[in-house]
Amino acid sequence: MTIDQFGKLSTKEKYDQLFNCCGSSAWVKGMLEIFPVEDLNDLLDHAEELWYDCNPADWLEAFENHARLGDKEALEHEDMPASGKNEQSRLLTSDKETIKALTDANAEYEEVFGYMFISYARGKSAEQLLAELKERLNNDPREEIKIAADEQDKITKGRLKKLFS
Repeated sequence: MTIDQFGKLSTKEKYDQLFNCCGSSAWVKGMLEIFPVEDLNDLLDHAEELWYDCNPADWLEAFENHARLGDKEALEHEDMPASGKNEQSRLLTSDKETIKALTDANAEYEEVFGYMFISYARGKSAEQLLAELKERLNNDPREEIKIAADEQDKITKGRLKKLFS
């Protein structure tokens, strides 16, 4: 879809498309106000600026609108946006032991930080994500939420690029 085609959608359709890119209602509402934009680079700049203008509660809302890494059942559910399935596609072919370790580590992460592990997963194997998750478990909570927000920013930009390609 082009940016011009996007501009012709209804507000609800625009909202839904943007929410699939980033599950923060505050971010989506801000994005709806930026159109028209010049080009994809302009859109990505606005997207990043609006993301970092959001507060941690907005970030947590976006995090909760992801499938947990390795949750094959959630990824295979018909309501799961294709973007989530594509981003975690390598996980779907991982062995059961690695997926179980990732699921267990993600549960530990949620217990420590209060939200699910967020990582730009495209192209990463389950083993790589598991190593990253275990490493990030050692972070200070104030630092970790910033890291997770940075990862969400990467995810959002990737989804926007795909949407407007």
